[in-house]
Amino acid sequence: MKLPGWSARLIEEGEPLISWGEIIAKRTGLKIHVLDNVTTATVIEAVRKASRFPLHELVAEIGRYHYLEEYWHQEGQGNKIIVATCLTGEGAARRIKAMIREWLGDREEINIVTVNMNGQVTDSGMGWQALKGKGKPVAVIGSVDLKIPDVPFISLEEWLLGQGRRRLQELLQLPAREQDITPQELEAVLAQYLRFLEPGKMLNLCSQITRQLSQSLGRRLLPHHKINLIVHLSCLVERLQAGEPGSFWPGEEEIKRRYPREWLAVAEAMAGLEKNFNITIPTGEIAFVVQFLQET
Repeated sequence: MKLPGWSARLIEEGEPLISWGEIIAKRTGLKIHVLDNVTTATVIEAVRKASRFPLHELVAEIGRYHYLEEYWHQEGQGNKIIVATCLTGEGAARRIKAMIREWLGDREEINIVTVNMNGQVTDSGMGWQALKGKGKPVAVIGSVDLKIPDVPFISLEEWLLGQGRRRLQELLQLPAREQDITPQELEAVLAQYLRFLEPGKMLNLCSQITRQLSQSLGRRLLPHHKINLIVHLSCLVERLQAGEPGSFWPGEEEIKRRYPREWLAVAEAMAGLEKNFNITIPTGEIAFVVQFLQET
C-alpha cells in the first residue's frame, strides 16, 4: 500500500514474496517495510491505521509479528551510508541527519540513518548490522561511537566545529569547496538544533547542569561530553514542550539499581529544567544520561 506523503509498505504472507520488497524499492524509490506471517485481519488493521500513523509507528503498532528488512532505493552495493547517532537515536541524531542532508545538497544516492547508543536503527529497531548489503557505511557521526570495524567515527564536536565536515568530504570523495560557516560558540551550535527555544537560555541552563553533575559526581566532563549533554538536554526539553513523548530505555530499573548515586545526581540536576519549563522528564531520560556518564 502507498501512504501519501510518506512511503510504502508491503505486507504479505508467502515466503517467496519477501523479495518483492527490494524489487519495489528499486523500481519506485519508495521506502519499504516487510512483515511476514501476517493474517488477513492484520492487513485490514494496517489499512485502517495507515492514515493515522507515520510509517515507522505503524510498523511498531503491528510489530508483534516477525519484522524482516527495511529497504530503501539503491543502485547496487556502491551506495554510501552515513550513520547519525545520539543516546536515543531520536532527538540529536535526527537533527544531525537533517544538517548532513542539507550539507550534502541534492546527493540523494547517499543514505543517512539514525541509530541509538545500543546500535539500533531508529526507524526499524534492527541492529546496525542490518545495513550490510544495502551499501557501504562510510562514517558514524554524532555523540556515540558504534565502533563499526573500518568505519571512522566523527564526533559531534568535530562535526559542529568544522573538522568533521572536512573529514566527511574526504571520505565521500567530494570535490573541494568552501566550507559552511562553522559555529565557534555553543550558543551558535544550539541555534542549529533548536526550533523554537532560545539558544542562549538553554545554553545557560544546561551548562549549569553539567557543572552540577561534575561537582556532585566529583569528575571532570570533557568538552565534547558537555556538548553532547547540552545538545541532548536542549532537544529533550523542546520535544517535551512540543508535547512529544519522552523515550523509553530498556534496562532502566537495572541502571537505577546499579548506579543509585549517579541516578540521584542526574535527577536532581534535571529538576531545574522541569521547574523552569513546567515539564516532567521521564525516568527513561534519566537512565540515558546515567548510562552515558558511565560510558564516557
